[in-house]
Amino acid sequence: MKCEMCGNVFAREQAASACKGCPLTRGCNLVRCPRCGYETVAETRLGALIRRVRKLATAGRRAHPQERPRCPETTNRDDA
Repeated sequence: MKCEMCGNVFAREQAASACKGCPLTRGCNLVRCPRCGYETVAETRLGALIRRVRKLATAGRRAHPQERPRCPETTNRDDA
């Protein structure tokens, strides 16, 4: 996992050890960075699936770029 605040890369087990003092350790869906203490919601399986599908879809579009038709309003005009 990567902390959104400080950029620290850590394992989920390290995040669990950072939450030992919290009374809500069971059933909590938050992940806490062991370095800076920033808490964020853990990614769900559905969220991970959506992220992977979107990544594959955008990678496919980049591999086969389509020529977009130009709008006549945005082409260069001679106003002279």
